[in-house]
Parts: sequence; structure tokens; C-alpha cells
Amino acid sequence: MRFYSFLIISSFYTCMSLLSSNPSIAMGADEDVQHTPVAIVGGGLAGLSAALTLEEAGQDYALFEARPRLGGRVYSETVGGTVFNMGGQWIDPEHTNMQKLAKELHMTLKEEPLTGPIYIKVGEREQTLNQSISMLESIVSKIKPVEKEATKGKILPGTSLQQVLPRTLFSDGERSLLHTYLIAEYGLSEDELNAYVVSYLKKELNNFLKLFKCKAMYVPSLVPQLAGAYEYRVQEGMTPMIEAIAHRLTPSRIRTEHELISISKDATGKFHLHFKGEGRGEVVADVVIMTMPFSVLRSFDDLASLGLPDLTTRAIKNLSYGNNTIVRVSGKIKPDLRDYIHGNIGAISSTPVSGPGLSIYTGAEVADSLTQETAFPLVDSVLGDLEAIFSSSSSSSSSSSSSSSSSAPSPTPRFLVKNWKEDPFARGSYSTFGLHGDELNLSSILPDFKGFRQFAEPVGLFMFAGEHTQLEEGYMESAVRSGQMVAEYCLRHPKK
Repeated sequence: MRFYSFLIISSFYTCMSLLSSNPSIAMGADEDVQHTPVAIVGGGLAGLSAALTLEEAGQDYALFEARPRLGGRVYSETVGGTVFNMGGQWIDPEHTNMQKLAKELHMTLKEEPLTGPIYIKVGEREQTLNQSISMLESIVSKIKPVEKEATKGKILPGTSLQQVLPRTLFSDGERSLLHTYLIAEYGLSEDELNAYVVSYLKKELNNFLKLFKCKAMYVPSLVPQLAGAYEYRVQEGMTPMIEAIAHRLTPSRIRTEHELISISKDATGKFHLHFKGEGRGEVVADVVIMTMPFSVLRSFDDLASLGLPDLTTRAIKNLSYGNNTIVRVSGKIKPDLRDYIHGNIGAISSTPVSGPGLSIYTGAEVADSLTQETAFPLVDSVLGDLEAIFSSSSSSSSSSSSSSSSSAPSPTPRFLVKNWKEDPFARGSYSTFGLHGDELNLSSILPDFKGFRQFAEPVGLFMFAGEHTQLEEGYMESAVRSGQMVAEYCLRHPKK
């Protein structure tokens, strides 16, 4: 066992002695100083999952969230009468922690098949189904040799995806499709993504290709056999799920509008947290569960007193986050579609929680400048393309009805843009496969932290949770799992 790992484990034998049944926030001798056994920083899914685990075990804590609401990057919003989830919403079949939590909260999990009409447009020309299949087959065939090299460890650390898949390898159409997929999925372009993402990319494009072939062969019975042929969503929406968690927590233990501005550790091992705003005072904690994204934590001036190892310090500074920007468009969209890919954007019409609408996804350089004020041309272009697809596929319509429909003016679309890079409490959508150094992807060797990245191992009584701490990054499942595991770890180690 490494000496550092021994220190981590032995220090936690004292964890339960620091937890007590005292009120979550107790005033000290100095009335501006408050005390709590456990301070959870961040009220997203990771922080809420940790709080719920401690709450159900009868242990005390205090949770601090910078926003006026709980949920972090998970919440719902109404746009023109249509309810959308603005952040995380998809739950894969293997995401058992998230499914179990939803069921315990009496949320309804709705199965969403990954089938339906898929439209790919290259330049000004929509691709036929067979053309799309040929294009995807060509892309996958060109990726395979590179994926084999990556599997054998023959790609040098710090190599970008663009270096191993140069632009000259693909036709204009293939290059456009690949670029659009990458920035919509990861929020980073080819020159920003690490080459090792190629293994995930090949798998995802193969699944995409299988869906196309099922449609081409008209064999719907094959679809359920495909890996990732369906996903779950919470039917009620993500804000109701966040509220359901909050209802199970003691209200006095929750502090919203508490933006952390500094954190330090003193000579006795106590943590001192300071929050922005008058009357916030100082909080002293015995244990800290830090769920703040590293994209925000890196802006803190001085973390030296925490005694973080070099690997963790580098992760805080360098861990890559994508910039996925979403435009939720309210209104009836024709035709219904599973995926629409053109230029630098992808779109899907199955995303509203309730009501009709469309979601437009983009990322990287396109998303950097996309705001509520600048998004109208993009929305108008996508809706125009979809209307053209619908018109061309409606050959059975009578010429009179078609002419009356084309002459009717289209209403101005109502839409809402969420640019996660501009969110001061996120500074990015989720951690992803960037050029941040391969050592940040090393797995933890601690038995209680299986599935964690090594940089997210606890440092004494300072612990990390959040989607970014997991090898399977970027999922709501990762946030829930990490929060639960960190809280359970603390509870499992009694006073020695």
C-alpha cells in the first residue's frame, strides 16, 4: 500500500467521532463563526446525494449552494408553454444508482428508444438513407486502425484527436459530420480532444450506424438488441426530482445563495469556509465534501493550506470541460425526428418534458459566442431546413393545401439558450476527454473508491465528489454515485 493511501485510510478512523447530532450550524464563541461537523459544498446531484445519505443515517451536516436554487447543472425550465430539462436528463440502462434514486423518490422513469427519423445534410443537400450509411461506414473504417493503435498504447500522451485523424483523411461530408458530432457530444473540437477518445468514438458511431441499418432493412425487432438502443428520462422532469430530494432533507441544513470564496485548513485540521455576501460569516467544519466543478474551483487563489497532492492540484488547474450550448425551441416541429445533423449543429425533437418543441445542440467554437441575443439566425435556419424536409416528404398532400400552408406566415419561435461556459457556477458543461494530460485519467487504487479517478481520492478529511471525479465522467449517474460513495465511506469508518 502506498504511504499516501495509508494516511488517507488511517485518518478516516476518526471520521465518526467528528460527526455528531448537534444542530447543523452551531454558533461558536465568536458569533460570526458557525460550526458544522460536515460541510458539503455544492447543491447539485453529487452534493444532494451525499446529504441524503448522511440524512438517512442520522448524521449531521450543512450543505452550501451558490445558486438561489438546488440542482446545479440539473433543472427544468418552461419556454413558451413547453417544459424542457436545461441540463442533464438522460439515464442509460446501466446507470443503476440514478435509476434506484429516482424510484426511491417515486419518480417515473420513461423509456426513450433511440430510434426514429434521422436526417443528415451535407452542404445544401440532404443525404439519403443509403448515402448516410455509406458515409458512416467510411468514417468508422478510417477510425478503426487508429483505435487499434490507441488500444495498444502506441499513441503518445497529449496527442490530439486531430493529429491522429487528420482532416485530409476524410471527404468534406465526412469531416463535417464528424466535427458536428464531436462538438455536440463533447463540447470540444478535434484539436481540443485527446486522441484516446477515439475508442469511445468508434463505439458510438458503430451504434449510430446500426440504427441506420435497422431502418434501411426495416427490421425493428433488431433495435432492442443494440447497445444503447434506449435511454431513460424522468417523466416529471429534473426539477421535480431535485425538489423530491430536498423534501427529504432537514431545511435548516440547506443554505442556498452561499457562494464559497475561500477555504483553508488550520493547524488543528479544522476547515474554514468563507462565503460571499453580508451576514454570511465564517463556517468551521471538521469534514468537507467538495462537489464544486474544477472549472470553478481553479479560480480560487490559495488552496495550499489544504495539503493537496500534486496530481490533484494539476487536475484542478487543467481538467478539461466541454462547452455544450443548448437551444430549447418551443412549438410544434415538423417532421418529428430522432437526430438532425447539419453544419455545426445537431437537433432532436424528443426532448421536451411536456409540450411540443425542439432542442438544438452545439459546442466548441460555435457555442462560445451563442447567446439569447445572437441565436435567432441559427434557430431560424434549423426550422427552415426542417420545414423543407417536411414539405418534400409530404408528396401525398394536395397542391391547394400545400400552397395555403406555405403562404401562412410562420410565427416567431420562442427559444431559450443555455450556454454553460457563461454560467459562473459551472464554467463548462461537464468534464470531458480534453488535452489535460493522461495522468488525470488514472484510476484510484483505494478499495473504497473504485471507479474514482486517482486525483479525486480524499486528502485527510477533505473529500471530492461530482461527475468529474469518476472514470465514467459527464453523467448524472457519476454525480449520484460519487456523492453516495463519499458519504458512505465516512459513515463506514467508526471511531477507533
